Amino acid sequence: MAKLIALSHILVGNREYHPGQALPSENAETAAAWVESGAAIWRDDDYEPLTFAKARPATATAGLPGISVGGEASGDDLVGRVPTTPQRKRGRHGKPQL
Repeated sequence: MAKLIALSHILVGNREYHPGQALPSENAETAAAWVESGAAIWRDDDYEPLTFAKARPATATAGLPGISVGGEASGDDLVGRVPTTPQRKRGRHGKPQL
């Protein structure tokens, strides 16, 4: 038996399937239309999608070296950098960011 795997975003009813997810294949006409359009592909049951590692930012801190106001307390002597405060560490909705 084979699985129908989405190659693009597909909306079925009120559920959205993302690339790599198994699609419902009860309706043969719909499944054939997805395969014909290139939106899905048939794979063996033992097929495992590739997994990727998430990237982390690896850039330098923004700002120029110099004497900054408020940098004495935190040790960040970068001119033009937004100060790191407990309020700014919280997310947009007041939740702490990890």
